[in-house]
Amino acid sequence: MTRVELLLAQMDEVYGRLAGRLEGLTDAEYFWEPVPGCWTVRRDGSGARVADYAEPDPDPAPFTTIVWRLTHLADCKVIYSEWAFGPRRLTFPDLAAPGHGGRCAGQAGGGPGA
Repeated sequence: MTRVELLLAQMDEVYGRLAGRLEGLTDAEYFWEPVPGCWTVRRDGSGARVADYAEPDPDPAPFTTIVWRLTHLADCKVIYSEWAFGPRRLTFPDLAAPGHGGRCAGQAGGGPGA
């Protein structure tokens, strides 16, 4: 097995495990805020969904919702691909946060069009 084949097999396994754990979760569960002030994905003034974010990172780091964590995972994957293999134009603010949990899970495993 080549290094590339090994990497692809590991990624397939990880995303398969992630999808299995998320299967059947409702949007209410994806967006559930278990503590006050936790980071999530919210609608901004224009109605677009955006993930909570601050720079520099707060200390201590805020608690996050499932949808925030999946959006973060998907966005990091898309940005990495863009800057490692693409035209290097996209930035985090360019990425639209998904409107429901199932789409977010798809983006984390399958890319921006999933």
